[in-house]
Amino acid sequence: MPAPTNGKRSVLIVEDNHDTAESLARMLRVWGHHVRVSIDGASALAVMDNGAADVVLSDLGLPGMDGYELAARLKQQATTKDAVCIAVSGFKRRPQTTGGSEFDHYFNKPVDLPSLLALLDQA
Repeated sequence: MPAPTNGKRSVLIVEDNHDTAESLARMLRVWGHHVRVSIDGASALAVMDNGAADVVLSDLGLPGMDGYELAARLKQQATTKDAVCIAVSGFKRRPQTTGGSEFDHYFNKPVDLPSLLALLDQA
């Protein structure tokens, strides 16, 4: 699979399944992106406070704070409102959002890697 052409992205993966998170992180690192992993919404917010990511890939079914609330909170904060928020879900239908714009993109699990690479290349 080719590497991105528009430069490296700073990506935060928010996923409570360790194996899923680490396999996706490994692939993104191979593509040259800087990747951090959080296991829940609260820790993701802390990471974003300490060095915002360009892109947030968030599972919807997270413990405590779900992906919907995480995305809404990121879009409300001045320092993180421009991050590209991507929903990643095992549900086979697109997520319903409360404000209509929390997620910029959506992928079903397992993530289609060529499509993700193309999206990161455009971000």
